[in-house]
Amino acid sequence: VGPLPPAAALAVVIPVARALEAAHAAGVVHRDLKPANVFLVRGADGAVLPKLIDFGIARRAEADEEPLTQDGALLGTPDYMSPEQARGRIDLDGRSDVWSLAVLLYETLAGRRPFTGPNYNAVILAIAHDDPPRLDALVEGLPPALVEAVHRALDKDPAKRTATMEAFRTALERVAATLGPSAPHGASERDEPHKQGHDEAALTADPIGELERLYKEGTAAMKADETIAEACRAELAALQGGEPCL
Repeated sequence: VGPLPPAAALAVVIPVARALEAAHAAGVVHRDLKPANVFLVRGADGAVLPKLIDFGIARRAEADEEPLTQDGALLGTPDYMSPEQARGRIDLDGRSDVWSLAVLLYETLAGRRPFTGPNYNAVILAIAHDDPPRLDALVEGLPPALVEAVHRALDKDPAKRTATMEAFRTALERVAATLGPSAPHGASERDEPHKQGHDEAALTADPIGELERLYKEGTAAMKADETIAEACRAELAALQGGEPCL
């Protein structure tokens, strides 16, 4: 759906931070945070909720535990790796997930990732050595506290980075509490929400409600595509050949 205004972005990221906070409390580091591992699912009350999935390469953070991989092995998605993970370290703690979630939030707000390159090697070099573009230089009107929270979580030095997922989540919740429905953030004259497929005013006023609408539209579109595909298969079967209609 393109870049999201702060209220909508935080409505997705804060529940993910809570899930990671619980994982970290159990001594588990996810190590593979990325948009593909954040699903919008329908809860028991019918509301659409963000859910974190795929703990396939997660591991416990205890230093005395046998490693699941040899030191130097590169596991995870490079675009979202922390510098220490990109270097092949296996003794990762929750601060690595803090970095990865900050990358995801940065991308949600700006519509681009903080570290880019023509291939994964270039991306890893950028993660290790380059400073990310300032969010407030890419998106007008972002709350300063939100920009500061994201960039502090993207500090390359784990000792200077936001220390825990709880601290990151708390900082984001403070920002979310200041966002009113009548004060859109991040909008500018160049924004064209109708081309991005979402209503920016609706996302700001009711983030989860608008995300639910988008979820329903996407589900309906997929069902429509499947109906067309089924009809096409039936037609081809009846004709026993011919040009495919899709």
